[in-house]
Amino acid sequence: MRARLKNDFELEEFDHMSRTANENWGGLSSTPETVPLMGANVYGERVVLTGKRTLPLLERHQKLLERINSHAAFKYITEPKAGWFNTGLWKAESIGFGDNLVEVEHSLDNHAQIKTIDYYQEDLSGLSYATHPWLIHRFTVVTRKGTLIRPGNGVDVYIFLISKVPLWVPAARLDYHRTNLVTPQGFTEVRVIRVPWTKIRQRPVYDSPMNLRATVGTRWRIAYIQNSWGCVPEKGWVDMADVVAV
Repeated sequence: MRARLKNDFELEEFDHMSRTANENWGGLSSTPETVPLMGANVYGERVVLTGKRTLPLLERHQKLLERINSHAAFKYITEPKAGWFNTGLWKAESIGFGDNLVEVEHSLDNHAQIKTIDYYQEDLSGLSYATHPWLIHRFTVVTRKGTLIRPGNGVDVYIFLISKVPLWVPAARLDYHRTNLVTPQGFTEVRVIRVPWTKIRQRPVYDSPMNLRATVGTRWRIAYIQNSWGCVPEKGWVDMADVVAV
């Protein structure tokens, strides 16, 4: 049976908000919306999760990663600490991404065992996001406002679920009913047109303090728009009346 991994804002764990919205969050305002896939010990009807797994990828796995990604996406994901190779290049963590599908093979004790690519499987030629979205996951990044965006410069980045052992997730992370996936927003590049200065503000309101000013012709990437204000990642908010798409 297929299910969708819930987004942050659908989970009590994150108070139905983005994980970055927590006042104690110390990282960037947007972050990969990762979902740990964990090994477990099963004692009769009881499941005890034992944590994520890390696997060294073989040459055929590296070739699969390159095949399912564009050049820009492959370059993004092979950079250290890009959301999958957090322990070093070609050492992949057992994680999935919010708003992607999984195939549930077995349910027990409020947990679900999900289908993964067998680490020892040799023929990987038939796998793609289009044919196997429950095995190939697309990166989702969540902003502080709970918007899903594409990583990097707005590219689609893909990884695959692979393991030597059964992997489990808490049943609370799964939605069996709404399985239509959201397409994360990309970036819109804009150019400043107002003179003499355009203000980048802390919040999307006119009386918000200014973070910085941009001269005419300056270019920014807008992650998403809220009430006629554009979010410039890690910078602030710009009035969309002050810019034009390029």
